Amino acid sequence: MSVKRGRSQHVFGALLAAFALLGSSIGVARVAGAAMPDADNVATSPAAVDSDPLRNLLAPSSLRGAKPNIVLIVTDDQTLESVQYMPYVQGQIDEGNLINFTRAEGNNPLCCPGRATILTGQVDTRTGVQNNAQAGNMRPAETVGPALQNVGYRTGIFGKLLNGYNGASGVWPGWDDFQALKPRNLYDQYNYEVLNNGVREAYGDAPEDYQVDVLTAKSLDFIDETPADQPLFLYVAPTATHTPFVAAPRHQGTYATTPVTLPDNWGEADVSDKPAWVQELPIRGEPGAVSVRRKQYEAALGVDDMVRSIDERLAATDRLGNTVLVFIGDNGLSQGSNRWTSKMCELRGCVAVPLVVRYPGQAGRTDMRLVSNIDIAPTFVDLAGTSLPVVADGISLVSALEDPTGSVKTHAGLLEHWPGGSEKGSYSASRYPTPGFYGIRTPRWRYVEVTNLAVPGLTEYELYDQRDDPGELVNLASDPAYAAIRADLQAQMYDLIRATGATPGVPQGSWRPRAPTGG
Repeated sequence: MSVKRGRSQHVFGALLAAFALLGSSIGVARVAGAAMPDADNVATSPAAVDSDPLRNLLAPSSLRGAKPNIVLIVTDDQTLESVQYMPYVQGQIDEGNLINFTRAEGNNPLCCPGRATILTGQVDTRTGVQNNAQAGNMRPAETVGPALQNVGYRTGIFGKLLNGYNGASGVWPGWDDFQALKPRNLYDQYNYEVLNNGVREAYGDAPEDYQVDVLTAKSLDFIDETPADQPLFLYVAPTATHTPFVAAPRHQGTYATTPVTLPDNWGEADVSDKPAWVQELPIRGEPGAVSVRRKQYEAALGVDDMVRSIDERLAATDRLGNTVLVFIGDNGLSQGSNRWTSKMCELRGCVAVPLVVRYPGQAGRTDMRLVSNIDIAPTFVDLAGTSLPVVADGISLVSALEDPTGSVKTHAGLLEHWPGGSEKGSYSASRYPTPGFYGIRTPRWRYVEVTNLAVPGLTEYELYDQRDDPGELVNLASDPAYAAIRADLQAQMYDLIRATGATPGVPQGSWRPRAPTGG
């Protein structure tokens, strides 16, 4: 076989008094794509959520049931490496104020399914939201908002809700302040609309209409208007890190000449071991890839300002020391890794998401335990001392967050899925939709079955060593030396599929090879 190689507790009271955390400078240490040592883990089945064994491992200072304030910031298509170009957020990581989960991945690598999962703790096959055209399948009463509101939280949501949300379903139950973006110019940052608690607000193209700044102001008002003795749940979802990557006027050109090193797996030369859909991808130009990254880095600066402003307001209202802050992306974005430039794929560039947490009583750290967007809602209701109205596929991360030693285990494996087709679930050759797949990510391995409705009986297999080959340059699925590992991973994946009510081995897809060209 030819082998291809590519690459103590925190005293929050004193911190707040000086608020030294706001003096951060940018850190540039690369965290995405680095090889990571393997870790043991324990099995966590979606069917076993109600009997979480982690509950017996709590520290006396646990926040479980303490009803801390909760702030959730969800970014759009944000890549892992772009976080290091956010001076405030990266500075907080470098200064040891944030827990950085470097093995966070999503269930379905697309915006609408990812957000539905964050709101419910369920995988896409349970929410019924498997692509961007299925927002209507969402059941708003089953989200985390009502669960927190019912136990006394003041709840607010600002920004992108779900793709396709047009206000027809009105204000969702469970939200005291509901200000969702409508689809028009959702990503352009100007000339957009907000449904402000049922009242349409239209914004223009003036500098003060820049969407991230408007959402920031609304979030700060929500904090100010929440009574001091009431816990708050703030969910804010800007779209600036999604194409076309529109930066605020003050940030345009910031990274125009910044050197950018493309990852080792960018434009992978030899894809003969990859599925057919990857083999047909062209290698795009390197200058364009660098330019796109710079644009996202600049667009993320407005979001960085948002995080800083929210922290400042939490501190000014004496809330920061009692606030759990979670910053997460809705899905990954490959940007040329393994030749693919978008999302909706089985590889790490599509499914890995940034996830950082500020947790009272815990110093920041790099945490390599396996976590997912399915864990966000279960964690929040655990902190609030309540439960979700549905059976979650994720677990509460409270015990892991309160355990800097890494001894508390999280997931043995994460189920990942794409049903196939375009972003809206339809086949269109011009859009080059990806085939469907099921996959499982464990601390050491990624195993995938790519199945195709367009070619009956066709199943392609992938197996990647996440420790020694984080760029997923070598597909080990056909190597006899890994047959036992592959069989074990398939069994684990099939168990997870069954636990979510789906059927293993059912073809996913609607990708087909391109028609032959030439004479």
